[in-house]
Amino acid sequence: MSQTWPLEVINTLTLCEHVGKTTITLRGGPINATAEERKTFEAGREGMQQGFKGTLDQLAEYLANASNTADREIVSTRVVDAPRELVWKAWTDPDHLAQWWGPKGFTNTFHEFDLRPGGIWRFVMHGPDGTGYKNKSVFVEIVKPERIVFDHVSGPQFQVGATFAEQAGKTEITFRMIFKSAAECAKVRILAVDANEQNFDRLEVQLAKMASWATAA
Repeated sequence: MSQTWPLEVINTLTLCEHVGKTTITLRGGPINATAEERKTFEAGREGMQQGFKGTLDQLAEYLANASNTADREIVSTRVVDAPRELVWKAWTDPDHLAQWWGPKGFTNTFHEFDLRPGGIWRFVMHGPDGTGYKNKSVFVEIVKPERIVFDHVSGPQFQVGATFAEQAGKTEITFRMIFKSAAECAKVRILAVDANEQNFDRLEVQLAKMASWATAA
């Protein structure tokens, strides 16, 4: 950067709603600058405008992708009568997680559970008829005690985002499954909506057990 570049530059961002759309205006200019600093700023204006345009183009692409997930996602929510710390433990301690994960009547055998970005979660889910379903996921994001994101890389492939919000001693859980295509999402939705509710039911049973154990201790 030039030595005559202004030491202070103020940028102003305005967002104006316009019939369901938003006009974004970004203005910038030097303050308390010398004549030479202002001249340098003006000389670099075209480059800055190109940079800002690239940033806004990326923002538009991100928003377009974000708004287009509705037909590719399955969202389930439940408010459970347990503090967020206990819910987090039920989700992140494999000994507890194995007891409730999956629909009613299913059990689990965990082979690997490495709770960190890039870590592997590998297990077999056993159906009521004895059929084993191999599962493999890769953790993407872990933000204690707020959020867990992982990619389910064995078929069917999708990304899961689970968030945990405090609600006066209770916890609101939002479980979001995002698929690569609407068609794949539609196939899974037939079973997943009800299965997710059963999963929540089993979680609540496990949370009640955990709370009773803590009280007994």
